[in-house]
Amino acid sequence: MDISERNDSYLISMEIPGTRKEDISLVREGDKLIIRGEKKHEHEEKSDKLHRIERSYGHFQRVLTLPADAEDEGIDAEFKDGVLKIRVPRKPQSTSKSKNINIAG
Repeated sequence: MDISERNDSYLISMEIPGTRKEDISLVREGDKLIIRGEKKHEHEEKSDKLHRIERSYGHFQRVLTLPADAEDEGIDAEFKDGVLKIRVPRKPQSTSKSKNINIAG
């Protein structure tokens, strides 16, 4: 999983090869972003002997704590070629400028 920060958003990229879009869910609960999914094993009969399998199958879940400036609305996601990309917008920064204050008296 890669997480990067831009001026207007946070970008999350997660590789989930062998998973279908329908088997992934995103939920925002308070300051948490929960990514859940299931990688299903599809059995394939072959006449060759199988010596080793290095693929994992089953349920997975990642819980990310979002920063305080993450927007509640406007989170969008795209799943393409086994990569889930999530964009979390940031709240606009308040630009406080210094200001002289007159003292009465």
